[in-house]
Amino acid sequence: MLAKFRQIKTSYFKLLLLACLGFFLVSLTLLFIPLYISFQNSIVKSVSSHSLKTLSQTSYSVEFMQESANTVAEQLFFNSTINQLLYALDYNDIDTIISLNTLNSYVKSTLFIESVYIYSSKTGNVSFSSKTNGSGFEHIDDFYDSDYLKTLKANESSRFIPFPRITSNDKLVYSFLLPSSRSSDLMFSNSIMINISAKWLENTYKSIGNQQDDMILIIDSNGVVVNQNAYAPVLADLKEDPMIVRILNERVNEGYFLSSMDGEKQLVTYTSSPETGWSFVLLTPYSTILGSFANLKTIIFAIYFSIMICGIPICLIVTKRLYVPYSVIQNKLVDLEVRYKSNHMVEKQNKLHALLVFPSPFSESQVLQLKAANQFKVRFDQPYSMLLLQIDRFADFCDQYPIRDRALITYCIQNISEEIIGKVVGAESVQIDRNGVCMLFNQTSELQTRLTPLVKEIQQTVRKDLKLSVSVCVAESGHTIADASQIYQTARESILNKFFKGPGCIVYASDETAKKRAGHSEYQPARQKQLTDLIMVGKFEAAKKLLSEMIENLKDAHYDYFSQIILTITLELNNTIQLLEKANELTLPFQFNTFIAKINNMGSVEELLNLFFRLFDEMDAQLELKKKSKNEKLVQEIIGIIQRDYRDVNLSLESIADLVHLSSSHLRRLFKKETGSSIADYISRTRMEQATHLLLSTSLSIANISEQVGYVNSTYFFTLFKKAHGITPAEFRSKYATT
Repeated sequence: MLAKFRQIKTSYFKLLLLACLGFFLVSLTLLFIPLYISFQNSIVKSVSSHSLKTLSQTSYSVEFMQESANTVAEQLFFNSTINQLLYALDYNDIDTIISLNTLNSYVKSTLFIESVYIYSSKTGNVSFSSKTNGSGFEHIDDFYDSDYLKTLKANESSRFIPFPRITSNDKLVYSFLLPSSRSSDLMFSNSIMINISAKWLENTYKSIGNQQDDMILIIDSNGVVVNQNAYAPVLADLKEDPMIVRILNERVNEGYFLSSMDGEKQLVTYTSSPETGWSFVLLTPYSTILGSFANLKTIIFAIYFSIMICGIPICLIVTKRLYVPYSVIQNKLVDLEVRYKSNHMVEKQNKLHALLVFPSPFSESQVLQLKAANQFKVRFDQPYSMLLLQIDRFADFCDQYPIRDRALITYCIQNISEEIIGKVVGAESVQIDRNGVCMLFNQTSELQTRLTPLVKEIQQTVRKDLKLSVSVCVAESGHTIADASQIYQTARESILNKFFKGPGCIVYASDETAKKRAGHSEYQPARQKQLTDLIMVGKFEAAKKLLSEMIENLKDAHYDYFSQIILTITLELNNTIQLLEKANELTLPFQFNTFIAKINNMGSVEELLNLFFRLFDEMDAQLELKKKSKNEKLVQEIIGIIQRDYRDVNLSLESIADLVHLSSSHLRRLFKKETGSSIADYISRTRMEQATHLLLSTSLSIANISEQVGYVNSTYFFTLFKKAHGITPAEFRSKYATT
């Protein structure tokens, strides 16, 4: 018997030894294979990381090019001298030379700008300044850059999105188009096009320091090549190329992968620029990467065989101590237990989610069975209630944390809520949507008196531990399982009213339901018309006050009705802004879709009002700037008239008002405001200056000089001259002509 036992023992030992050796060798192999792959991937990752830095620098250069072009275009657009090229009906030789010289100075002072084209829809002319072709202006049909007209047609709706093109002299440039507003009777709108030399961008990314075999490929969002490279010709359409298709379909902005090109394996590293919509691709031959990995591969294999040789005696020693695999059996049991608990939690969360989202997914008997199996801590055959918790300013929350961290934080909110409510009664929680956690619990007399303090404690704990603000909706009570879905839907609608209460509030669904049933104050279109009229006449402070009153009257309304009214106000505001832009020939800082998106991200009434107020302030500043520019131009025109016609005895405020088509009273106020002097004083001062010049530089009689400067009555001229200089004209000539 003993011999048999020893035989079994020896056989088991041999089997265990073989198993241990096999386990060791397999484990060692499985360990070194990932290690080998890891080292290989680390080198690839290191190379791709360096490539990403290179591409990021190239992307930054493109974004810098775009921002710089945008800045230059805005400077050109708001430059009163260059602006004449856009809006003048005809060209004055001196003004045109000054404008073109100013434009030329912009082009010459900026290294990367190849040329600037300014198209005036009123004249049909293109004013240009080019480092290659000089400056001047031509009619658009005769313009030397024949591709310009086609480009203007194709990209008229674009606003400072770079698009590559080949000019008539076979140069690759990146063009930026700044269109202005236009009337319906014009074929094209006024526009400024800035052309940036592609050679500048090529020199930029070549100077960053790539490997000799590396190749940079730049494509736009449509898969069109926009730079000179060896992979494909410039402006070639690669949207069918498998490598480009993969890059364009990736959801992340940067990454890398391996691909084949002409039978050779390549490391493809890419990044994208949201600003321009371009993707930057760097191709590195895989053979170059493996060359740096050869020595490291030899070291890894040497270590592998050394450990294998040393591991055999170690396996013999370990096997002697492992006659019975209790630890293995125990580990398997623990692993099974962990899996069971994990599956149990996931199953319970799925059932809770289905219970709330879908009407009556379980019968009462099924729920009682789940309760009996200790899966639910809540009884649905007894009165129960619900809390719906939502993270405030969810858009900022998503920007601050990646998706994995967001899931972990939501799980922490569940645990905090269950722990605090669990002080009084058993509770269940489930993450119901991206920013919502739902709590279910049975009602007790103690909970009814302590529920609000417990909710505040949850909010304070979340704020302290997670640095987050949460709003909570206390839902209405339920009595059967069929009520759960309806209670949840009502809570979702009610918590939207946190918009009026602000972040970190407590909303009671019963109050919001009563408010919705009671109705709301009617929207008054007349006040909307009054708001539009105030904006049209530039009374923005009054418009702010009126808008505040309109929104204040809607605070007692339900959120759905409030959001409809805000949309109506925004639509009317959009129409008003379009009228202002057309009337004043400018572009105001407003995009309807972007503004609506901002409204949807607002968390309170105060934030919403501030959004509208900032828009009003920006509109006021733009309109004031336009008005000031217009007034300055008008004053310069009046001064030019006086300098030209001072000899005319009939020159007066009224005659000048007729020339500029303004009323004399309005012209008097405007000139006084802008210059600090009246028109009559300015005419008199101009005539006196000309009189002193004639007295000192000519031998004309004083009576003749009086006539030449616009005074028929020489006595009146004597009086005015003495009043201005303190001496008579004869004394002035005698005193200063000799000196």
